[in-house]
Amino acid sequence: MRGVGQSDTPFCFFSKGVVKSASIEDDSGSLLGRDYAQEMATLAWLDYQLYLPLHSPEAHAIGPGWLALKTAWYWWIVPGVAVYFFAVWARTWHWHYLLRSMLPVPLTRLFPVVCIGYTGNNVYPARAGEVIRAYVLKKKDALGISASLATIVVEGIFDGVVMLLFVFFSLPVVPVQQWLRRVVFFSSLLFFGTLAVFFVIATSPRRSQAVRDWLIERLLPARFQVQARGLLDRFVEGLHSLLSGKDIVMIFVTSLVIWLAETVKC
Repeated sequence: MRGVGQSDTPFCFFSKGVVKSASIEDDSGSLLGRDYAQEMATLAWLDYQLYLPLHSPEAHAIGPGWLALKTAWYWWIVPGVAVYFFAVWARTWHWHYLLRSMLPVPLTRLFPVVCIGYTGNNVYPARAGEVIRAYVLKKKDALGISASLATIVVEGIFDGVVMLLFVFFSLPVVPVQQWLRRVVFFSSLLFFGTLAVFFVIATSPRRSQAVRDWLIERLLPARFQVQARGLLDRFVEGLHSLLSGKDIVMIFVTSLVIWLAETVKC
């Protein structure tokens, strides 16, 4: 049996095929038949590697897990993947409304950036994919990372508000322990309080700027104050979507659609 780190594992074959075909597509605009055949051979090899363990004599030693894998109805993957990408598209739509006061990015251009962010969240800890998609958007459309991160923070707050609304509607009909009610109460204070602070910052720029300058002058050395003001200015710019009533409604509606889709997916 080959070691996982060897260069001729199926995963490495697959990676090489994808990278090579992608580079050819970038240079010439089309995939060569040789690379297409290589990718098809790679997929067939991967299918064989998945089939072999489930049909070998040793597979019965796996026990119930083997039986579950062998008798599973894999057609459920198709609607599951469809709902998943619908949720990703809704997330793209959601972010579009958060960004359009600064930069009206088309949905088709923004969708791959959101996919990259989702991938980063699956691979790296602490939801690092959110920072990654802000970085990718800066590279593609020259929008400051601070402003993008502000929209992502607002996005998370609206997500939290929607989840709390789901909990509020379920509280009268679902028995909930007292400690969980306290969690809901303090979470409500956190999300609604942060959203209220962001509204004040967005609607009162002069007052928020005065508070910003007061804090920076007292908390930071002089050599860092200019950079800090620039970062906070761009962060406040990312809150401008809260100045439009239409955008706020659409942000809330798209957040609701996202979490309903996530519920269906689960």
